Amino acid sequence: LRTGRYMERKDLEQKYLWNLEDLYKTEADWQKEYDEVFARVDFSPFHGKLGEKESFIKFSQLTDELIIKLEKLFVYAMMKSDSDARSSEYSKLLSMAQQLEVKIDAETAFSTPELLSLDESVIKGYIVDPDLKPYDYQLKSILKSKEHVLSKDMEELLASVSEVTSSFREIFGKLDNADLP
Repeated sequence: LRTGRYMERKDLEQKYLWNLEDLYKTEADWQKEYDEVFARVDFSPFHGKLGEKESFIKFSQLTDELIIKLEKLFVYAMMKSDSDARSSEYSKLLSMAQQLEVKIDAETAFSTPELLSLDESVIKGYIVDPDLKPYDYQLKSILKSKEHVLSKDMEELLASVSEVTSSFREIFGKLDNADLP
């Protein structure tokens, strides 16, 4: 059994701490990329146009680019938050990353219902198109899920409330993982 005082993170040798500088040199760099990604989350130009191959490609490329950046932002924020669950600043970063995820989810929620509203031959054509090879698995999955997909409005509503529904899990995690005396 351990007795006595827990070591504070500041008391640990640097070699035992995560080096997050490979992700972002500073929190200001994280904030800069966050702001850039947040500003680019606008999928309205693609509404009603996913049946056009070029629009679908541009939509998919933008989605991929933003999700990759979101994941990097999220990993940094999660690791910062995990390094000191008591830090409100680190919790703020994690909350911001979650808000960005909700924004992207809500903005792209129209895509599956819209694709499924197209003639099935369009999606099957996309699946066999060599230009769309990176998306064939996603398109096949969308076709398989057709009977379980809600309307565009309902998908957007569900995507927008995911932040609220995850709050209880997040609160428990903070209390469970905090280095409390």
